[in-house]
Amino acid sequence: MTESLPDWDLLRVFLAVVRAGALRRAAADLGVSHATLRRKLVELEEQVGLSLFDRRPSGLLPTPEARELVALAERAEEAVRGYARRASGLSPSLEGPIHVSAPDLLVAELLAPAIGAFCEAHPAIQLRVDTSYDLVDLGHRHADVALRLLPREARPDDNLIGFKAAPLRAAVYGEGERWIGWTDNVALVSETPFADRPALGAFDNVFLQRALCREGFGLTLLPCFMADGLRRRTEPTHSADVWVLVHPDLRRNPRIRLFRKAMVAALGTMVPAAEATG
Repeated sequence: MTESLPDWDLLRVFLAVVRAGALRRAAADLGVSHATLRRKLVELEEQVGLSLFDRRPSGLLPTPEARELVALAERAEEAVRGYARRASGLSPSLEGPIHVSAPDLLVAELLAPAIGAFCEAHPAIQLRVDTSYDLVDLGHRHADVALRLLPREARPDDNLIGFKAAPLRAAVYGEGERWIGWTDNVALVSETPFADRPALGAFDNVFLQRALCREGFGLTLLPCFMADGLRRRTEPTHSADVWVLVHPDLRRNPRIRLFRKAMVAALGTMVPAAEATG
């Protein structure tokens, strides 16, 4: 007799409920209604012949049987994602979506013309760009391509294909002897002649730091390509590199490869701007 196998849609429901601990949160994570999720969970329990969750006022608690199944369901999840990545990587089509994650300073200050030109040249490709400094999980298809600034000596994870596209230089800019507050650049600040200067507030956003610097409120560390018109106070140093990252399963996908090459080429022509000394 052939065993009945749960379909992937029901396994997604199982994992979402395990991770969220409540039906409403799991439904929101999956983008479905509370009633739909409840029905699918009942369907799964009937299919496997097990009660998978204890229903409690505080939420849903996996039963011991469910906890034994979590690792297996996660392996199935990774297999399905791997299948989807590989299938996408083998697709010969130049039509379809590309999801890109990149820091806003890169896309706004350096790559906007290249991105616009790519969209005009390839109207059948639907390009989506999300701005983020976090290294998104390319394995889980949170993005197809990630552009990232990595410290000069750093390299991307071994499970990603990385293309080092351009070096970036940074320097201290501004007026006076007071820092426009920094929170993440302690090591870089300690290497400047202004390491012991006081700080004005704490501002994580580089565009806000630059705006305050232009208004004369103090000193800040900026990539040189962002510092036109500002007074430079230190010699530029090679502080980071721009990497274009893709998952190995997608490296041969024609539209991913086309976009990746376009961005690497654009960044290559912008090296003088990226290394500008202000």
